[in-house]
Amino acid sequence: MTVDFLFEDYKTKLDYLRQQYDRLWGRFHFFLTVELAIFGFLGYLTFDRQYPDATPYPIALGIFVSVLWYIVGAEDRALVEVYGERARAAAKRIANAPDGPADYELDHAAAEIGARRGFRSWYWPWLSITKIPVTLAILLIVIWLGLLATWKPVAERAAGFQGRQAAIAEHALGR
Repeated sequence: MTVDFLFEDYKTKLDYLRQQYDRLWGRFHFFLTVELAIFGFLGYLTFDRQYPDATPYPIALGIFVSVLWYIVGAEDRALVEVYGERARAAAKRIANAPDGPADYELDHAAAEIGARRGFRSWYWPWLSITKIPVTLAILLIVIWLGLLATWKPVAERAAGFQGRQAAIAEHALGR
């Protein structure tokens, strides 16, 4: 195989990786928007409508969406890993080719990055940018489960507090 063919193969694999990043972040934005809308709806039912009996429904929906986000995010992350491994293997083939650059495997676009430390520039592989969607989905599952266990009493207190405020306002206006 010629280096030109190997390089074209590498570019194709790198393009798959780039497109997967685009899909990952498109889905991240979608799920983040849906989660925020559900949190907003929960607040609306609790504080504006004062309907504590309905609050478990958006919480259950939030749990479902978070679990779905976790599944999709984990699959996205797995594809990023696979496409990255394929690009690194293609770079290794270029480096090992008779007329290929010997250090190409170490210095190509999909090469692994080690941990970096600095105040304004750092990289922590444990929480890389492609792991954030899955990590956030897990965190939201925990938050939604916590809300499921504790929110109804909060909503009932909020409804009672707002009812007392309304009675005080009515009394102050002499109605």
